[in-house]
Amino acid sequence: MRGDTCCGSNSDDGSVRNNASAGPQGHFTGFKCRIHSPLWNVCATREQNRRYALLVAIVLELMIKFTNDSIDMFDRMIGSMFAKTAQVKAERFHAGGKVIVERMDLLAAG
Repeated sequence: MRGDTCCGSNSDDGSVRNNASAGPQGHFTGFKCRIHSPLWNVCATREQNRRYALLVAIVLELMIKFTNDSIDMFDRMIGSMFAKTAQVKAERFHAGGKVIVERMDLLAAG
């Protein structure tokens, strides 16, 4: 199994051999393992930073989406409230008009 021990691996006979080989980008590092390679540490840190940046970008996009959706929902609620108010006002106006017509008929008859 590769990497049983830091800076070496156990061979079948129990001895530890040096794992100095090409690094993550194909460059010879001269170090015994990837754990102690400065290039590997930089690449691993960049990968972690890239993942963190991606996570932050996704969270920001979701915040923007949820904010826009909540504003749209609020606009729809306010719009429906104004529509209902206008409808009630129109119904009252028509009902009041009928009462006025009835009273005018009473005055005209009397």
